[in-house]
Amino acid sequence: MMSKMINFNEYGLYFKPADYDENSGKKWPTALVIPSLFEEYRCSHRLLYDTCDYLAENGVIALFPELTGLGNNEKELKEGNLKVWDNELKIANDFLLERSNSHTVIPFRIGALILGELSADRYIFWHPVINGQKFLRQLRVRREIQNKITGEVVLLAEGDLEGQIASRRLRDDLTDKIFALPKSGEIILTQQAASTALFTEYVHLLSENEGRNIKTNAIIADSYWYPHGATDYTDVIKSLLSEVVK
Repeated sequence: MMSKMINFNEYGLYFKPADYDENSGKKWPTALVIPSLFEEYRCSHRLLYDTCDYLAENGVIALFPELTGLGNNEKELKEGNLKVWDNELKIANDFLLERSNSHTVIPFRIGALILGELSADRYIFWHPVINGQKFLRQLRVRREIQNKITGEVVLLAEGDLEGQIASRRLRDDLTDKIFALPKSGEIILTQQAASTALFTEYVHLLSENEGRNIKTNAIIADSYWYPHGATDYTDVIKSLLSEVVK
């Protein structure tokens, strides 16, 4: 089955199966892929694009949002904040729910922290960030390491997040964010790493939510930010989406 990708207004890219008829009224499986932020957004763009394309090729309507201040849109990061992104994600999610008979939300990395209260039948948390303050600190350290490797002397401006300047409000909001599981729906926690042993922070998360039936899926693969060949994402995507595409 082929897929067809079209622009979804200013909110991102809309992928649909080639035989999907928008006017038929027939409901289809749907999926919203929520990207990460900042440098991780740019490094993972093709991975998430390929994920949506794979979904559409296998009969799932998919949407990859273009959040304000990220990616290819003309808006600056200073225009983006959690409230703006929450509204954009809700519009995208509602758009899919209108067409859905089974809806999956796939937050990638810090997408787990900007999920909000989006409704879905299933959530696949893809190597989720569960602490905003820790994530921002890691960005800063990664930037400093990169500068040392290249030998460049780069003075990091206030609000610099790997080359992008975020407002104080956005940084404060992200710093205060702690991961919380959706109140209902199937939960799948996917870790992408060099080992199947779950990270300590995920073990603690499962322990704190032992009353919930949370499936785990540990994919052995290189980190998403490493350079990959054109087809290297195939096995990761198939493993990730095994519960969606059957």
